[in-house]
This record gives sequence, C-alpha cells and structure tokens, in this order.
Amino acid sequence: MQKIKLFHGDFLEWEEIGTHYMDYVTHLPEGSVETLIINRPSTPEVKFKGFLDGTMKIYRVARATHLGTPLFVASISCALLERGKDRHLKNTHYSRTLNLLIFPFERFVKYVERTLPQMRDEIKRLIEDLQFHIKIVVRSLGRKVYSEEEFAENPEKIFEKSENWVICDTSKEGIIRSGNERDFIKEIELYNPQRVRDAARARARYFMGLLEFYCAYSYLKERPQNYLMIDGLFYPYRKVGGLFGITWEEYMEKIGRVIGFIKHPRDIPSDVFSKIPFLRENECLHWIGKPSEAEEDTSVKIENIKKIGGKDRFRFALLRFRIRGKGFYPTPIGVVKLQISPEHEEHEELRKIIEAVLYENLPLPTDRRRLYNEPYPIEVAERVAKAFLPSEERIIGFVYSIIGGIE
Repeated sequence: MQKIKLFHGDFLEWEEIGTHYMDYVTHLPEGSVETLIINRPSTPEVKFKGFLDGTMKIYRVARATHLGTPLFVASISCALLERGKDRHLKNTHYSRTLNLLIFPFERFVKYVERTLPQMRDEIKRLIEDLQFHIKIVVRSLGRKVYSEEEFAENPEKIFEKSENWVICDTSKEGIIRSGNERDFIKEIELYNPQRVRDAARARARYFMGLLEFYCAYSYLKERPQNYLMIDGLFYPYRKVGGLFGITWEEYMEKIGRVIGFIKHPRDIPSDVFSKIPFLRENECLHWIGKPSEAEEDTSVKIENIKKIGGKDRFRFALLRFRIRGKGFYPTPIGVVKLQISPEHEEHEELRKIIEAVLYENLPLPTDRRRLYNEPYPIEVAERVAKAFLPSEERIIGFVYSIIGGIE
C-alpha cells in the first residue's frame, strides 16, 4: 500500500485575545431597574486584592492531506495577580497555562469510512500514532496529555500543573460524551476551514473559561476574605458545578467576592440602554438578570435556591468608569458593566462594592487605547498572561517534530 501522510504543515498564526465568556449571553431583566448614588472614595471600605485575566492564541499548524481540514493548536494562559500592602501587583502560584490540539477526529474518520473505505484502517492508525507521538514528546517535558473524556472526569487534576495538553475532538458539542450530543461539525463542513476554525475557537474559549474559573476558585478557597476582579463575565453554576463537583452553596459562597468587569458591554436590556444618556457620574444602574430560555440549562438541578428564586441569576450594574462629564453624557463612552453576586441585595453593601470598582479608575492604564474603560490592574494581568504564552517558534518546532514523524 502506498504511504499516506495524514497532515502536511501549513503554519499560520491566528490570534484571539480577550475574555473567555463574552458579553453575548442574553440576560433578561427580572424586576425593576434601580438607580444607586455612588462616589469615588478616597479610602474604600471594600478593596480588591486579586485581579484575573486570561488570553489565548490559536495557531493553524497543518491541514489534512485529502480534505484540507485545518488542525489547530491553542495556547491558553490565565494570570492571577495579587496586590500587596505596598500596592504593588505580584504574580501568584494560581496562574496557569494550558495547550489544546483541536481537530474533528471522529467526523474525519467517518468521512473516510464512507468515501474511502480501503483507507479506513490506515487513517485510524495514523491518528492513533499522532496522539501517541504527542504524549511521548509532552511527557519528555514533564507534562501530560489528556483526552476530553479524561478531562471531564477530573479537570482539577489536569489544571494542577501548567502546560498540560488536552486533545479536543470538535465533531460533537461539548466535552462530555453521553451518546446523544448534537453534531458540532457536519461532514460537508470538513471542507470549510472557516467553520472548522470557528469550532476550534469556541472549544478554546470554553476551556479558557474553565481555566479562569479554576484559578479564581483555587484563590478564593485559600483566601476567602479577599475580593477578586475578573476581566469579563464569570461562568455560571450550570457550566462548572457538575464538572468540578461543586455544590450550589459552595459556588454562591465564593462568587460573593467575585466581580466581573465587562469593558465593552454588549448585552444591555433596552429599558436600561435608554437611560444611558441620562446616567450621571455619581449614579449607577443595577438590576437582576436571568438567562433567556435558550441560554438556561434546565438539565442542572439545584436545591436550596437562595433569595432570588432561580438559578444563574446575577446582579448587573452600569456606571461611568473613568471618562465622565457633561460632554460624554449622551454617549456610552466610559460606561462599563459589572457582574455581581445576586446575594448582595442591601443597597449599602452593593454601594461599597461598586465604589470599590470605581476606586480602580486610577492609576490610568499605560495603553491609551484603554483609557476609557479598563482598570490598570487588569491591563497588567493581561500583559503577564501574554508573557506566559509560548513563542511562535516553539509551537512550530513542537508540532512539526510530531507531524514529520507520522506518515
């Protein structure tokens, strides 16, 4: 039989930097939208000690020889900084990195079985050899390679060390296989590199969210008295509870000290958006938001729901963070959105938390493009996270050394 080469090298960097869980999830207002009077305190009663941000790069490293279906590698990094008594930001041991190898393996094999049955066994062997070679190389570096099934069984074990690898199959939705998952990539889409790339990006963002949650949860387990600011939304219970084996009570206890900072709000209810032109610098709009039916996962059962009467409810707030004044009132410039635990119901308690966020508008970020709406500690956390990402040359050398040995 003629030798078959499964992949041929085709390196192209494709970078995606930003929060894992974008502000696209629809949260419908539940109840009234209230206004709270706030002021930037000289010494806030509540102070943030931890700051978390994540970033990732996705590389197209090769293409399948027969279909041109791209193979991706994703490098994910999360940095958790802590502010000391001297107000200096320092990296902590909670920061983590993770690497993913992403390809629709199952869909690709089924396509070969249907169209080229004589090559089925050879293609399966090549895929097994590819995964075996990756494990050999990664183990030589002191790290391990896991499948998505192994990850779903014990994600904390995999996140314990940085630079572990997970082999991701984007043929089906999600990472937990029960047999009834919907197709994520259809057979005809193997020819569509844009669709395969979108699926790889979605899977990488999902793992980035889990990694950020792990870093935050580990930090708050050891420092439960500290407040933590996260860039972007943090994952709701339905996405992490079952996977990490966390009870609803444990989740609510920890997120009570987590604030999600959304620099560029996208999901703003219409009746809230209409009030932005009238939002003054000493005012804050806040409301309870619940996921829409399309976003809410009814398969997750939660007992002892507290106060709100439903799961995955969060309190959201809008305020003018840094650029404020009469000239900016009619525009959303400088308006940021906060995600807060729904258990902060008392106005005085809520006011202390929001004023602590407002206190972070100084010092200014070094990147003037971020002047309007980014806290300086979040900017530093992003720079640290980027520094953890492997270089282009390292990724090229790693992947080509594996692909070159598989034929």
